[in-house]
Amino acid sequence: MSGNLAMWGTFAIIIVTIGAYATDRWPIEGVSLASIAAFLLLFALSEPDSGLSSADLVSGFANPALLTVLALLVIGRALFNTDALDLPTRWLANASGKGRTRTLIIMLGCAMVFSALINNTPVVVMFIPIMTTIARQKNFEAAKGLMPLSFAAILGGMTTVIGSSTNLLVAGVAAKSNINISFFEFTVPGLILAGVGSIYVFFILPLFLRRRSGMSEELSTSSGKQFITQIDITPGHPLEGVESRAGLFRELSDMTVRTVLRRNVPILPPFEDVRLSPGDSVIVAATRNALSKALSTGSANVPIDEEDEDGENTDRVL
Repeated sequence: MSGNLAMWGTFAIIIVTIGAYATDRWPIEGVSLASIAAFLLLFALSEPDSGLSSADLVSGFANPALLTVLALLVIGRALFNTDALDLPTRWLANASGKGRTRTLIIMLGCAMVFSALINNTPVVVMFIPIMTTIARQKNFEAAKGLMPLSFAAILGGMTTVIGSSTNLLVAGVAAKSNINISFFEFTVPGLILAGVGSIYVFFILPLFLRRRSGMSEELSTSSGKQFITQIDITPGHPLEGVESRAGLFRELSDMTVRTVLRRNVPILPPFEDVRLSPGDSVIVAATRNALSKALSTGSANVPIDEEDEDGENTDRVL
């Protein structure tokens, strides 16, 4: 296989992989493994002409920068699951006052600082539930803060080697050439870029973001009153083994999953890699039609609480 064919084959695999991720028709793990297998086959066929071997491809997964980012993601998820972020969330809520602008400045500023010291990817993972909770408490749309949160984390991550995955990769490649890049090598130019970008992120970007209704709001406005019910997952239940994708349960797409109780420990949205198993209880909000459909298939339980327009619940049995 010639070098040009290998190059175009690489682009084809990348395009197909991105398309498979975007359609979400297949599990992410399966698509990733299929992509790696396709690259290994391509590299094996093109090795005589291109000089690249399968070992060159696999060696990237042993890159210390990649392992560092994965370890930081584990740490960030552990902080969230152990409620270690509960106290910082309350502190941020109290310090931000009632104004939306002040709240965003404090939240995004903290995200920028943490991104420089940890890594911007796990920082975003940790701050999404915090931003959502504080937005609900301060009565403003979470969409006004989630997109700026991502940008602020990127700006903060540019200031140190560990703050950005790109910086880590560059430092790793440079180390192989005996070029040492210190922890604060990027700090001065990074601060200049972060300072200019912060003006746009803090004050201009929120003005362009449209209001986006949450799933519960869309259901309540378009389909009438909401009912609250608890779905107990028992052995053989239709939802046993169902796994969340992109923070949602596709099998419960017509309902709003509010909480998953596992051994009396609440798991709050967004749900990442949560597989329902016997003993779990799923608290959902849905319309009468959605619950009637679920009851007919044995997926829901009774009694049901009706959530009226004033936000109060009255016991009802469907």
